[in-house]
Amino acid sequence: MGFKIDCTDKAQMATAIAQTKALGCANDCTATGCEKNYLIVQSHHDFCREDQIDQDIEKEFHDYDQSCGSIACDIKKFIEGAPTCPDPNCTDKSGDEAYGRMLAAGCKDACNTEDCKNDFLSLVSVHDSCPHDTLSEASAKGLHDMEDACQELYKCNVKDADTYSHTCDEDDHGDHDDHNMKKHSCACEAQEFKFKIDCTDAAQMATALNTIKTKGCAADCTVAECEKNYLIVQSHHDFCREDQISEDLEKSFHDYDQSCKKWVCDIKKYVEGAETCPDPNCTDKSGDEAYGRMLAAGCKDACDTADCKKDYLTLVSVHDSCPHDTLSETAEKGLHDMEDACQKLYKCNVKDADKYSSTCEEDDHNHDAKTGTPTSKPTMQSDPQNVDKASTAAAPVAGIATFASAMLMLL
Repeated sequence: MGFKIDCTDKAQMATAIAQTKALGCANDCTATGCEKNYLIVQSHHDFCREDQIDQDIEKEFHDYDQSCGSIACDIKKFIEGAPTCPDPNCTDKSGDEAYGRMLAAGCKDACNTEDCKNDFLSLVSVHDSCPHDTLSEASAKGLHDMEDACQELYKCNVKDADTYSHTCDEDDHGDHDDHNMKKHSCACEAQEFKFKIDCTDAAQMATALNTIKTKGCAADCTVAECEKNYLIVQSHHDFCREDQISEDLEKSFHDYDQSCKKWVCDIKKYVEGAETCPDPNCTDKSGDEAYGRMLAAGCKDACDTADCKKDYLTLVSVHDSCPHDTLSETAEKGLHDMEDACQKLYKCNVKDADKYSSTCEEDDHNHDAKTGTPTSKPTMQSDPQNVDKASTAAAPVAGIATFASAMLMLL
């Protein structure tokens, strides 16, 4: 990318945050210029001391958690002599709860109690260890307000912080697991992991779902067998008709939105003759709000009104187009309850769904084109009566990426 991670270069940080604002990266982080400028902001936010970062960056950085989170790189600060942070839980609300207790206890003004210490270190641990959108926006920004009173008293290092490297190793930058901006289609993942996307194979879906449950992938999706089995579940969830997927898979799938998001591949169904879905907003709560209105209006029982149609298609659009953790868990699972009444009446295709390819092409599968085109195409099978077309493209996936040209200038 051609920049230096330099905690003394406030001009570089200020320019980058100004560019992410001007380019509208909070709404669309694929816009030209967003990736580099977001990475400048994110790397300095995560690596530099709080007194080296302007307050604007501290707080406004989290406005980009949803839209740009998939391109986040991995870097952590290490404080010599500091204790290890408490183990974070990235799948519950422990960080938000810690922040709430700190507010109630007045830790922002006086942080010299044991409860304030415990909650501050818990909040720091979740903030520094988990995906940037794990904390609510209020907690993520509120942490920086707490730092004035608490930071001088308490510091900690996240697990293995001392093992992080500032060098760019080939395995970090070009391997499959970096999941940087080069994108993966589900067709290519199916080929690599040797499974078929087959909407009639209920046994395969059930076995994969059972595996990610028993392996505890909701807590740690890096455990052996999590990646492949999550991909089986996710690709079928996103591609197959609702009547081809068990209710258990429909609802349990979303338990893995946070922990397994780095593995997400892209595949969408295309319904011949269906209208285009309304444009989704992946950064506000429009999907959750649409679901709330549907509940209040009784659309679950009778969906044949203009308001139910509008809100249902909005909910479908956010569900099918945005990162899987954009909707609340309640709205995610509630959508599937609404489908019984609404799905037969209304269908829509997300933007450009008809342009997705079902073949595994070199550009889809290989991050840096070091290897040749895969020798065989993935097999995608659906019900003969299914009017949906297999469609694959690329969806952003979060993971660990390093910088080919970034140098750490440590103070």
